[in-house]
Amino acid sequence: LAGCIAQEQEYGYWLGKPFWGKGVMTEASRAFVSYLFETEHMHDLGASFFKDNPASGIVLERSGFKVTGESKVFCLARDAEVERYDVTTNRHLWEDLKDNW
Repeated sequence: LAGCIAQEQEYGYWLGKPFWGKGVMTEASRAFVSYLFETEHMHDLGASFFKDNPASGIVLERSGFKVTGESKVFCLARDAEVERYDVTTNRHLWEDLKDNW
C-alpha cells in the first residue's frame, strides 16, 4: 500500500484472527520493509497503529519503527474517531537491524 494515494509513504496491513500470535505479520512486515529499502530505494517510511491494538505496535517495533507522535483519525470500519500512535523508520535504522532478523 506504500505510496498508492499520497506523496508520503505510509505502510498499513491487516491480518485475520486465525493467524494472530504466530509471527506471520512480523515476518511479512520485515520482508516488506526490506523490499521497500532494498528494491524501491526508499529512505523513510511511516505507519500508525490504533492505541487499542498494541499487538500491531509490537509488529511495527520488531520491523524497525519508532513512535514519533500521536494523532486521531476517523476509522470508517468503526464509524468513530480513533486515537493512534504514529511511527516511522528509515534506511539507517533498517540497516542497523536487518542482519539480526
